[in-house]
Amino acid sequence: LGLEFSIVRLSTIGKGAFVVAVVVMGCMMMTGMAVGALLGWSSYTSLFLGGMMSISSTMIVSKIYDELGLKGKRFAELALGALVTEDIVAVFLLVLSTIAVGTAESGEVARDIGQMALYLIVWFVLAVLVVPSALRRVARALSDEILITVAVALCLVMVLVADAIGFSAALGAFLAGSILAGTALA
Repeated sequence: LGLEFSIVRLSTIGKGAFVVAVVVMGCMMMTGMAVGALLGWSSYTSLFLGGMMSISSTMIVSKIYDELGLKGKRFAELALGALVTEDIVAVFLLVLSTIAVGTAESGEVARDIGQMALYLIVWFVLAVLVVPSALRRVARALSDEILITVAVALCLVMVLVADAIGFSAALGAFLAGSILAGTALA
C-alpha cells in the first residue's frame, strides 16, 4: 500500500483527507465511548473501543477501488488519503491503548509518543529530501536489479527500526513503500 501512496500525494490532498479523517474518527470515537459507557466500561477502555472502531481496512478499500477502475479519481484519492491518515493516527492510539489496560506509566506513554513522532519526522525527511535525490543521482549508474535490492533493503531497515522502537513491522514497511513511491523510479 505504501508504494501506491506517497507522502507527496498525501500532501497535495492533505487538507481534505485530514478533515475527513478527523470527522470520521471523531464520530467513531464518540460512538465507541457511548457504547463503552452503555456497557459500563471505564472511560479509557471506551476511548480505546472508539479508537479501534475508527480504523478501517485501507488495503481492502484500495483493492476495491483498483478493481472498479476508480483509483485515479479525485474522490478515491481523498478517501485513500483519509484512510492513510487514520492509519497513522491509529498507531498513536495503539500507543495510548496501554493506558486503557493499565500496563504503562504516563512517562512511558509520553516516551512512546515521542518516539513515534521522531520516527514520522525521519520518514518525512527521507521521503521528501534524502531518498528521491539520492536515487536520482545513482540510478543511471546502477542496474534495475541493484535498485530493487536497495528498495528492499530500505524496506527492511524501516521494518527493523519500527520493530526496535516497539511499533508494527507493517508500519515500517508501509512507510518505506511511501518513501519509494515519492521517487521518480517508483
